[in-house]
Amino acid sequence: MTAEDEIRAVISDYFDVVYLGDISKINEIYHPSARLYCASGDQFVTMGVDDYAKLVAGRESPSRKGEKREDVIEKIEILAPTMARARVRERMLPKLFTDELIFLLVDKRWSIVAKAWHFDLAG
Repeated sequence: MTAEDEIRAVISDYFDVVYLGDISKINEIYHPSARLYCASGDQFVTMGVDDYAKLVAGRESPSRKGEKREDVIEKIEILAPTMARARVRERMLPKLFTDELIFLLVDKRWSIVAKAWHFDLAG
């Protein structure tokens, strides 16, 4: 399997976490030291993986709400043998998310080490 194939598999699990609210996969896709960032709206948000897991677990998932699943990989770039990034988009009404995911190959496994996201309200 190529690096891009492995990253696509991680992103597939990432989309499951977001849409299904299945936090059991969070520790498989995020490095334990990963950080997540957002500056949408009027505030800056940063959190670690544990706080993100609590956020996902504490909300009603789009799947449970009956929302149509809408997620897409826009771009994957292999920047070095151990570093990559991906831009993905998801819709969770009323928000449209753009996520920039940074991956590192650690212990022979691609993991998200940073996520920066932006959202717009669906019109």
